[in-house]
Amino acid sequence: MTQMIMASNLTEADKQDRYMWEAVSRISEALFRVANNADPTSLSLDVDLGGTELAREGDERENNIGARRAG
Repeated sequence: MTQMIMASNLTEADKQDRYMWEAVSRISEALFRVANNADPTSLSLDVDLGGTELAREGDERENNIGARRAG
């Protein structure tokens, strides 16, 4: 959320869009993990403080879903 707030102050539209998209991707993946994990106490961001893995996993899952729908 902090990244989204800070991105709103950027004057470069491309950079602002990229930062917003990255933040939304991480939030979406974190919510997906919580909603689909039987043991939420096992979830941790300690290994992925930058959220890179969160965004990557969410993108991969969305791409797989899109490929199944198209096929």
